[in-house]
Amino acid sequence: VLVRDYIDSLDVAYDEDQETFLGSSVYLRMSEKSRVILFGSSNGKNFEKLDTAKDLFENYAHNLGIAKSPEGHIHSDEMILIGYAYGENWGRWNTKFQKVTVEFNR
Repeated sequence: VLVRDYIDSLDVAYDEDQETFLGSSVYLRMSEKSRVILFGSSNGKNFEKLDTAKDLFENYAHNLGIAKSPEGHIHSDEMILIGYAYGENWGRWNTKFQKVTVEFNR
């Protein structure tokens, strides 16, 4: 069950390789179990959950964003740069940038 209180703001990019919209966020934000969550959409309005991942993702994460072109586009066939804040102590946030890959079941 995805409850709004557990999902951070959604950052959306248009994936030129898949010709679809990719939304990314943090699920279970600001907790030990925080993880990245991905959503997909064919029209940019209606999104459905694709997957979540915890590997190499810091605990207490929030405010995730995707690096994209000035037009808001990405290429999922390449590594994607994400950034997010994390930290257990309120108001004392670390920042992490890392490259990730997104694999679609074709």
